[in-house]
Amino acid sequence: MSRLRTALLIVGAIAALDVGLAQIAKRMLPQWYSTMPASNPRMASPIYHHGLRPMMDVKTRVGPAVYSLATNSLGMVDAKPRTIDPRGKACRYLVIGDSFTEGFGVGWEKSFAGILAGRWAERGVDLLNAGVVSYSPTIYYRRIRHLIEDQKLQFGAAVVFIDMGDPSDEWRSYDLDAKGDVVPIGHVWQIRPMRDPTWRDQVRFWIQDNSVIAQLVKDLAGKLRKPRKPAAVRPGTVPAPPPLPHRPVAPLPLGEIAVPPPLSGAPVPPPGFVGTLGVENARWSIDPEAWIGWGREGTLVAAERMDRLALLLRQHNIKLTVAVYPWPDQLFAGDRDSAQTRFWREWARTRNAGFIDLFPAFFNGDDALTTIRRYFVPGDFHWNAAGHALVADRVDREIEPRQACR
Repeated sequence: MSRLRTALLIVGAIAALDVGLAQIAKRMLPQWYSTMPASNPRMASPIYHHGLRPMMDVKTRVGPAVYSLATNSLGMVDAKPRTIDPRGKACRYLVIGDSFTEGFGVGWEKSFAGILAGRWAERGVDLLNAGVVSYSPTIYYRRIRHLIEDQKLQFGAAVVFIDMGDPSDEWRSYDLDAKGDVVPIGHVWQIRPMRDPTWRDQVRFWIQDNSVIAQLVKDLAGKLRKPRKPAAVRPGTVPAPPPLPHRPVAPLPLGEIAVPPPLSGAPVPPPGFVGTLGVENARWSIDPEAWIGWGREGTLVAAERMDRLALLLRQHNIKLTVAVYPWPDQLFAGDRDSAQTRFWREWARTRNAGFIDLFPAFFNGDDALTTIRRYFVPGDFHWNAAGHALVADRVDREIEPRQACR
């Protein structure tokens, strides 16, 4: 009996120490945070592929950074959960883009959209941010069409932030089906959508959140887990072919535009360059092989989707502006007057749309590595807080938000 009592005392002491250390660790260590299904705001959409759940107010983690992520009633990133009256008469300016526009890794207050929202509110303008990770022109068009036609959202102007990786997404990841809804055509990277948690999820999360031992076991299991092998093909069967990219590129409704060639003779960032971690999505404007392989065609697909968006906004008397910006690759290569800039400048001119070139803000006289360290997250291609502040200042100088007022 004394041995049992001693064992119970030891186990109790270890459990108390384990739980106590967990309470300290989760308040001091950002990497402690883990997402339970109920706190994941991501969702799948049968119309525009993926988005954010409405009226969420959670903590989210990107690498070591933990920040608040709130959405409004339309499923848009916002300062806090709030109800948007779609038919309201407020002066509204809509912004849309991908992870840069969402504020991925920095949160609302430090994102350029959040900074502009605060400034423009003082001028009587309500900024709505429809940007979400892994969006591209196909989704920009379909999401805005859904907002206008299905949700009856009233707004007076929009700015679309065209990303360097959009041609890759357009050629490799997204298309429109016969109904005009977004469907995946290949590999699509995105954060796993939310599902409703089970009681097992609740228990597992509570244990993991309150035990140092459970956290160590989880981390160790993740490191030891082997990649899943592809399913074996039964003898006598032929595996299904992978989805094909767009073939052929559809004509541009508002007139053809040639895609400029990549920067001739530019140094190409080496594989594994710290700015992009080896991601090739932005390389098409400086790498001839990428330009030929998918950059040229992907840009034309993006333009065709943007033509659809331009026509949609014209029907509703909504002003359109497009903005472009570099990734670290372009900075490293000295790609200031990029093919990306030249193409979308011409697109905006021929479509009577506004145009914002954010490349000069990053080509500011400093060497590339200094600029990358100042404005980008270490080891990533997204902007840090300083990068978002720089973009907010430039956009604020280029746009008069009151033009959204009808």
